[in-house]
Amino acid sequence: MVNKSLAFLFILTMAQLSVCDVVLSQEDRFQKEITPENVQRLEAGRKLRRSDKFDKAIEKLQSLTQDQPDYYLAHYNLALTYVHKKDFDEAIKSFTKALEIKQKAEIPEATIYNSIGWAYFLNGDYAKAEKYFLIGIEKENQDILTRKSKQKLFNNIGLLYMYKGDLELSEKYLKQAAEVYGSSLARRNLDRLYELKVSQKKKAESNRDYYFAVIGSFKTLVDATHFAEKLTNANYKYRPEIYLAENYYYGVTLGGYLGYDEAIDRVVYARSKGIAKDAYVWKSKRWGKDLFK
Repeated sequence: MVNKSLAFLFILTMAQLSVCDVVLSQEDRFQKEITPENVQRLEAGRKLRRSDKFDKAIEKLQSLTQDQPDYYLAHYNLALTYVHKKDFDEAIKSFTKALEIKQKAEIPEATIYNSIGWAYFLNGDYAKAEKYFLIGIEKENQDILTRKSKQKLFNNIGLLYMYKGDLELSEKYLKQAAEVYGSSLARRNLDRLYELKVSQKKKAESNRDYYFAVIGSFKTLVDATHFAEKLTNANYKYRPEIYLAENYYYGVTLGGYLGYDEAIDRVVYARSKGIAKDAYVWKSKRWGKDLFK
């Protein structure tokens, strides 16, 4: 089954598959031994797939692979049709067979790595998807890809890393798809990635504990401000700040949103200078903004 989180895919369509097209002719461009009749049968199956007649396309292409079991493009196009039907297990089987034929016959074709990787991705197997995407971006494979195929491949691997939570790698590959190969889809996915980064940062900050070096608490902002002004005029090492604390008292501090060790150091300083003998560290998720200007 497809991981339900894939509903989050931004503008992902079957167009993210790399489709190895055949020029309309009597000769297969990879395997010269394929008969013109079988090339025509392949083209008929492809036309059915493109017309969304997937069951008929599968029937025709399955028949072709049975009659011509070592026909690379027949297995490849059968796999594409299964992807359109969202039958990813069968798609992967057909892509795997096509890959075996490609390797045995040394067929110079590399879009299959993106296509099989995409099928694994949609099937929720991120490890296998990563494996094939990375093979696809190896130099000897990139060199025989079209610009459009590179757009799809680098966009897809960027999305994979987004789903794996590696946002830095995701950004690297999406940028390559967008900036080097001109993918408008990758640019939109980059926008989503940046939104995700901001969201994650805010979430992390909201869950973080902050520490305040508190040197006085007051019921009114006026009293707190008078106290802070005296400290400012005395020119101490740390600038006083005022926050509305969680108990609705105005806390005068020697710094807020600190790490624990830094807050302790400032409390020690306040006590050593006689600013506040009862200075203490207060832990809070959020006190709001500094009210002392």
